[in-house]
Amino acid sequence: MPADRLRVLARGLTARSQALLRLRHRIDRLRGRPAGPPAGGTLRVPRQEYVSNLLAMAELASRQGARVVLVGPVYRDRVSSPAEAEDMAAHRAALKSAAEARGIPYLEIAELTERSYPENDRLFGELIHPNHLGHRLLAERLGAFLGREGLLGTMRPPVWEAGAPQAPN
Repeated sequence: MPADRLRVLARGLTARSQALLRLRHRIDRLRGRPAGPPAGGTLRVPRQEYVSNLLAMAELASRQGARVVLVGPVYRDRVSSPAEAEDMAAHRAALKSAAEARGIPYLEIAELTERSYPENDRLFGELIHPNHLGHRLLAERLGAFLGREGLLGTMRPPVWEAGAPQAPN
């Protein structure tokens, strides 16, 4: 990755703006280049380590009384970086298998995976981060999943103590 000041500045600005991310994605497509990292990237976290880390967090949270749900990782497409897309799909499959083996609820949102490209393009700001529409879909699906699994419980309004700040209207 080029590290000269101008390119570092351009990447920094682009990363902070959905509009610039979308513009760059469109320009890359017009030039016939896939948007995203080059093919042949390296696996950031080995699959078993990824799964073990998430299972350890789930176990720790459960010991503290939390009700845990594991959500499969999201990824926009198979075109931008086929090797990375394949790795993400394998990570997702390994996590799902491990969660099911341990009785941990697991949610996968097909529209936020590479299988749904190019229809899911509008749900992503870039390759691995959903935009506001993707996050809205994630929240809706997670809420429905929690309800179906009986994980919402009963919601009680907070108890406001005397002298504490009042709830916003």
